[in-house]
Amino acid sequence: MRIQRSVLSRGLPLMVLLGVLVGLAACAEDAKVKNVTFTYSDWTALPVTANIPTLRFGPQYGVSGNKIIIMGGYAPYPTGTGVVEVFNTTAETWATSAATLPIMTSGAISGVLNEKMYLSAGYTPSNGYILNTQEYDVANESFTDCASSTTGSPCANVSAGNFGAGAELAASVVHNGKIYSFGGKRDLSGFDDVVREYDIATNTWTNCAGGCAPVPAGPTWMGTAEVVNGKAYYFDPWNGLLEYDIAANAWTNCGTPAPGNNCPAVPFAITGLTATVQIQGRIFALHEGTTTLYEYTPATNTWTNCGTPDPGNGCPVLPGTATHIEAVDSRLYAFDQATGTIYKATFK
Repeated sequence: MRIQRSVLSRGLPLMVLLGVLVGLAACAEDAKVKNVTFTYSDWTALPVTANIPTLRFGPQYGVSGNKIIIMGGYAPYPTGTGVVEVFNTTAETWATSAATLPIMTSGAISGVLNEKMYLSAGYTPSNGYILNTQEYDVANESFTDCASSTTGSPCANVSAGNFGAGAELAASVVHNGKIYSFGGKRDLSGFDDVVREYDIATNTWTNCAGGCAPVPAGPTWMGTAEVVNGKAYYFDPWNGLLEYDIAANAWTNCGTPAPGNNCPAVPFAITGLTATVQIQGRIFALHEGTTTLYEYTPATNTWTNCGTPDPGNGCPVLPGTATHIEAVDSRLYAFDQATGTIYKATFK
């Protein structure tokens, strides 16, 4: 049953802790599919000097310009950390931000827009379930009230829209200046199927003004999502790949049937360890913290199992395990929060 296999004990074993990493990547703006052919070089491990400074479970990642930001999470569980660390992908060096996370959180709804990273909701043993939205200014290395709030009041919390409490481990994407989240663990009582919308310009959380269609398969959490051409692809550990057309406010259950609905079933078992990223209109999924990558191209509606063969299909396997992936310009980065190692692949 869903509840039996979903209940997250606060005395987490290692593998479940790794699962907390899923869906926490702060999402970049909507990718527009380009009519290009590309390949990328084999993965290489960056020098030890580029290793992740603070190893964490369940941090939030964000990308702004040439920087990858990591904040929050457990270091180690159940000790939360407010340290913010920034990886400069040009110099391949780390810096510790002058600011620390005001309210430590893990499993937050997150997104990056206009050089600001937003964290909403989440959970830690010390703070419980969090409703607040926190805004981080990447350029100024500071946490502030939302810029749109002329009265100086803090960013709107996720319960302000009267559509339920906050959400831990909800998947999120950024599209047209708004953050959308899907499902999540709302409190100790269980999970939900709510789609939430945060309008950054007006500093308001709603359920799309009351109209967001819920996740069709029911309550869900620990998923991950990417957005391509206005469609969010939600990797649901309980129900497979779901496609959400944001403008049409319509869901498609991929794989029922496939491929007639232009949204085929995922060729692997989605779990709480699946991590995803989009680059140039394609989605890469990292399977269960292993070396196995899968590539999905919405434009052609095709999946590729990377490494079969390698590198003939232009989609090589990782040289080591990883728990998270991010994209910056034409480069992919895979992070191993167990060892600190970072792997890089460059599109050509």
